[in-house]
Amino acid sequence: MNTINKKSLFLVRLTIFFTIFFSIWAFMGVLNTMRSNTVLPFHSNWLFIWLFQLAFALLMLVLFILTWNSKTSLWIIRFIEKIRTLKISKTLSLIIYVLLIIIIPCIVLFLDQLPIGVIILMHSSARIWLMWLFILAAALVLKISRRNISWSFSVAVTVITQAVIYSFLPIVSVINNYPFSLGWSDTTNYYRASILFAKQIYGMNMALPIMHATQNFLLAVPFLFGNLPIWVHRAWEAILSVGFPIALGVVYVRRLKLSIWRLFWTMVAWVVLFLMQGPIHIHLLACAIIFIWGVKPQKFWFTTLVVLLASIWAGLSRINWYPVPGLFAAVLFLLEIPYETSKSWLRYLWKPVFWFLLGIVAAFASQFTFVIVSGNAGHPGDAFTSLTSDLLWYRLFPNATNSIGILPSALIVSLPLLALIVYSLWRRQGIYHPLRLSGIFSAVLVLFLGGLVVSIKIGGGSDLHNLDAYLILLMLVGGYFYFDCLTPESNKMSVPLSYPTVITILAIIFPVWMAVKQVSPSMTWDGSQVNQVLESLRSQTEAVGRTGGEVLFITQRQLLALKMVNVPLVPDYEQDYLMEMVMSHNRPYLDRFQQDLQAQRFSMIVASAYSQSFQGAGRAFGNENDLWVQEVVIPLNCYYKEVAGFNNQPVALYVPRAQPCK
Repeated sequence: MNTINKKSLFLVRLTIFFTIFFSIWAFMGVLNTMRSNTVLPFHSNWLFIWLFQLAFALLMLVLFILTWNSKTSLWIIRFIEKIRTLKISKTLSLIIYVLLIIIIPCIVLFLDQLPIGVIILMHSSARIWLMWLFILAAALVLKISRRNISWSFSVAVTVITQAVIYSFLPIVSVINNYPFSLGWSDTTNYYRASILFAKQIYGMNMALPIMHATQNFLLAVPFLFGNLPIWVHRAWEAILSVGFPIALGVVYVRRLKLSIWRLFWTMVAWVVLFLMQGPIHIHLLACAIIFIWGVKPQKFWFTTLVVLLASIWAGLSRINWYPVPGLFAAVLFLLEIPYETSKSWLRYLWKPVFWFLLGIVAAFASQFTFVIVSGNAGHPGDAFTSLTSDLLWYRLFPNATNSIGILPSALIVSLPLLALIVYSLWRRQGIYHPLRLSGIFSAVLVLFLGGLVVSIKIGGGSDLHNLDAYLILLMLVGGYFYFDCLTPESNKMSVPLSYPTVITILAIIFPVWMAVKQVSPSMTWDGSQVNQVLESLRSQTEAVGRTGGEVLFITQRQLLALKMVNVPLVPDYEQDYLMEMVMSHNRPYLDRFQQDLQAQRFSMIVASAYSQSFQGAGRAFGNENDLWVQEVVIPLNCYYKEVAGFNNQPVALYVPRAQPCK
């Protein structure tokens, strides 16, 4: 071979360029991390780290320059071709490939156990550099064992696969037996789920929680098998959090009729990454699985049943999802059924309009029915507290809660799919009826604007999870355009398209970046210290319970649900629900709470060691903090005093003050 394949040379140069970029970025990131941790780069054990990165970057730069010389570039191409012709058994190559794509995520997950972890883990650039090097090695192994695939596809598959592993790491890493909450309210989910078995667990009948009822149904499964350790509940939630995105990816790809197995599973992995950008709650993913799998526009009665079932589920999930199943059924009809199958726009639109209206009615009916049968008939308005919450418009743009801002973040995530849709419409002008396109993009716009409004409500805005329905619909519409599944009018032909490479690259890079940057070290704790704290908490609260005094658990109710502490449950004033009432300005509820504090109704309160300082919009969730301080912390500290804080564990005990404030 005396001539150079220009495409191969371009891919080589592009690969080396990215390697240089990531190497220099990692080099600068490690130096900045050293500086911020007062580590001397020239007089420390970390010298070899940045020297290796610098030397590697210079070596890649020299190699990049050599590719512009015809002789050396020919030699490089030949060398790569020789490597690609190596013979490795498929079994061995699979083992090597799996090891290469999991080694860096596993190292990152447990890097905090090593001294070097402080330097490498604190800056994402070093993680991405290591990830890139192992991606190249794994992609090369994949290319050697599967010679019929292109180098670009091999790299793309490896990038997406490793990013999926990264996205699952934070989910899997919290499967542990730590008894206390890992955040503001993660274990609250287990308490709410336990209420379905209130008679067996707490010895009383209780009204079922109205909010996120379907999530409670899903997380209640472990309680069917008795009193299991907390790690089992965390493992079950992790299984759902991993399994539902994969399941949605499978039904999505099947809907697009992708039969080539490599493309099928690559797209499933991409769907998982795209969904994780929200992230989207598991009970809403379950709803999406129902209608993406089941809606068949050609089968009216079957689709009607699917819309009905999905809408009932949506009605028990979130108020902003009430119209979603019917709206998706309408959009799928517009995507798959040409306008020319009907004689008029009224005949064409009656089915999608019917499904849309049916979905809304079914969702409201299911919520209303659940309020009655769940024991909440006395306060049905609690299901709609979000309608009275404040709107924080500044969170649309960069702020302390979201450094990028909801609107820029949403546009960044949407850009690749919007670009491919616009490109497809430009190249295929006139083959889709304007009525269909108007309906499709009106639905996308409505869900986008609705998601923005929900995101700026107080309590939200830190990520894109409130744009969940919009993200799923955009992903669905984008897939129909990209894989040419949108049915043209009967007298038109769809032109096969080859999309610009930049669109595909951006569609991969954005969700991959979101997955990698969210990785954090696995949690560690002093087991003996935590056991001492738990034993002290148990002994003090149970001693109060034996005297007949009421012990209010504002937080840490999983300790009661899982029988780690044995005191009678006080159902009122759980932290998550209390916060919802604070943000929605539910004055009767808050007045009752503050009156109970003033009367010192509770002999002991289990909560967190709350700060009483106001923060304002300049701090993350500052508005939420200030309302919480005003309505909860100040009254609590006025009539109760903290008597025990437990060695930096997220729990504190409060007892009545002998002299309350006036």
